[in-house]
Amino acid sequence: MTSLREARAPDTDPETAARTATLVIATMRGLLLDLLATGDRRRVQDAADSQSPHRSGQESAGTHGRADAG
Repeated sequence: MTSLREARAPDTDPETAARTATLVIATMRGLLLDLLATGDRRRVQDAADSQSPHRSGQESAGTHGRADAG
């Protein structure tokens, strides 16, 4: 978690960075647990993609324009 806290913007306070790092780690753990329990890779990947901060300008949910979705 230290590396996530250190990857913060220069104007972000350490407490906010720690809360954000905790949320990111908990989300990833939950998604991994869901994948292991269900094997539903497509649904779990779609959920992970929907939380990515790099998605600006992309579809909001669902298939994300993939040809294999159906």
